[in-house]
Amino acid sequence: MTHVWNDTIIPEDFETEWHSIMSTFGLENHKWLKDMYDLRFDWIPSYYHGENLAGLMRTTSRCESENYFFGQFCNPRCTFVEFFTHFETAMDFQRHEHRRNDHDTRYIQSKTWNDFVFEKQASEIYTKTIFKDIQIEIDAAITKCMSKSHDIVGDVQYYEIKDFKQPCTSLFKVQYSKQEDGLSISCTCKRFEQFGILCRHIFYVLWYDDITKFPRRYVLRIWMRDVVSNGSIHCNIRFDEIGRNSEIDKVFREIVVANEYVVNRLVGDLDEFCHYRDHIKSYSDKADEVMVAAPPPSRKERFADIGGNLEKPDSMIRVPIKIRTKGCGVQKRIKSNREIAIQKSSKIHKSCHVCGGKGHNSRTCKDKVSSNAIGSSNTM
Repeated sequence: MTHVWNDTIIPEDFETEWHSIMSTFGLENHKWLKDMYDLRFDWIPSYYHGENLAGLMRTTSRCESENYFFGQFCNPRCTFVEFFTHFETAMDFQRHEHRRNDHDTRYIQSKTWNDFVFEKQASEIYTKTIFKDIQIEIDAAITKCMSKSHDIVGDVQYYEIKDFKQPCTSLFKVQYSKQEDGLSISCTCKRFEQFGILCRHIFYVLWYDDITKFPRRYVLRIWMRDVVSNGSIHCNIRFDEIGRNSEIDKVFREIVVANEYVVNRLVGDLDEFCHYRDHIKSYSDKADEVMVAAPPPSRKERFADIGGNLEKPDSMIRVPIKIRTKGCGVQKRIKSNREIAIQKSSKIHKSCHVCGGKGHNSRTCKDKVSSNAIGSSNTM
């Protein structure tokens, strides 16, 4: 099965291995396998090597991911208003996770596995998550790859790399040349074309040829650690204290677009760029003066804002006092005989002043009653 469902072999190798398996097990006339072979362009990875699959997610996977994420903050029994409140909480959590990952990428140094200079440079270029994949490829290039042949035709070098980790028996062909604008390199496994990450076979050739500078032309912008600007305005802006509505969002987007436009225009002129920076800083003092310190809205006010009911009523409606009607019964639990006995045993029983016994008092004492009866008879 590894010779069929493998994303590193080329279509010609798949055709050879498929027919070999069918012939070995006598499955040439198997109807279902013949139908699957006719659909090979839709499910065999060898036929879409050149397609960009970086970040690709199936529709069902996207739905399941969203359901799991929002399931941590709400449940199907939530009302529409409650869902929107929980939605804002989920977005805050997601923004916090993004800022935390961005902080870890910028300020926490990743551990290296070997002394290959590319690994150190990759840790400074890629995000922490992508660097782990790059690190695996670099380590495999050193420990699990070997060059079988090396030919030079003009300015182009051709390598045949044996990958001992891959189950297929074919060699991976790497084409490599040095140009004025940098290195030009490609591999038949098409890992960079598919996922935007250089493969171990290319790293082996670069290591074999003593290249000490990471080829930046093969670094995609989406994988770089500085893809989000360190001074991004999205990082510290919060609307929790004043609420958020469509008008605020509109003004916010206009400010973002205008600021980005001005920065892109002035970035080539240092004097004007500094003048714009000073203008922004001078307005910071004015912003502190005009800022109004308003108390944060209550939960009831936030619900009213979401529901559109912003007008406060003139009269205050209070919750009526609950009154028990006649004949509604006693809301007490019926106790068992064992529970009654336990409660009686736990009570402190006072002693009778006449006989010293317990369970009665001097008024109901039998000895006192009998003595009174004898005394009255003697007086008779």
